[in-house]
Amino acid sequence: MEKLLHLLHISYAVVQKLTNINVKQHSTCFYHLRRLRQLGDKVSQETMKQLVTSLVLSRLDYCNVVLAGLPASTIDLLQRVLNAAARLVLRLDRRSHITPALGELHW
Repeated sequence: MEKLLHLLHISYAVVQKLTNINVKQHSTCFYHLRRLRQLGDKVSQETMKQLVTSLVLSRLDYCNVVLAGLPASTIDLLQRVLNAAARLVLRLDRRSHITPALGELHW
């Protein structure tokens, strides 16, 4: 019984640590998206896609295997980043449906 409690405690600690890392990733990604949004129409769509891929998506892909099995609330943060990145690249407004956009970008 004691080993089981110890294992549960370790599992909880790992989930908390990954959640904290995830929140930091979320904040950093949105920071870069805000900065890229300032470029607006000064760069082409292809250039914007390359910038978003290198500055934002690379952070989302980092250690994504570890994120499997985390609570949906943790994964939702990363999905919001991905949605915002797609809207930025395709220059969509906030109310546009995102699923076709993600398909168009193959994300």
